[in-house]
Amino acid sequence: MARVSENPYRLARDVAGIGSQIADRIAQAMGIDRLSPLRIEAGLIYTLENAGDSGHCYLPAAELYSRALTELRIDNRGAATALAIDSRGAAADDPPPRADPQALLRDGLTSLGMQQAIVLEGDDAYTPRLHRAEVTLARRLLELRDAERPPVPPIGDDAPEGSTAAYTDH
Repeated sequence: MARVSENPYRLARDVAGIGSQIADRIAQAMGIDRLSPLRIEAGLIYTLENAGDSGHCYLPAAELYSRALTELRIDNRGAATALAIDSRGAAADDPPPRADPQALLRDGLTSLGMQQAIVLEGDDAYTPRLHRAEVTLARRLLELRDAERPPVPPIGDDAPEGSTAAYTDH
């Protein structure tokens, strides 16, 4: 329970059946600010994982920020655009603009990179799982390219007399 009170967004990662939206509602009920670093980081991870589920191995940071703002329902001026939920489950007014969302997202991405919760390569962000898959695939392709192979036998008119390779359609 102490872990949940420190970071309710861990529920989405640690407990099957609790997704990001449920964890976000729990966090809101606990009084976690809609622009808190915990929420921003959880939104970045959720957005990157969704992109992976849609076939993307990574997202450029600018695209990740744009998608995360939409997922987190934060407009680019810093005001949350969806209703917050208070501890009684009633809708509360949006908080006034307080911070630059681009700066919050940059700070969140940097923090996640330092935590190794995501992998940063230049301006690109990967989930660790997809980054490992990309690196492993690239390494294997290089090994295949550099591997010694027997020479390819001649076919068609250049094939030795009597070989099956000599009987190809022309």
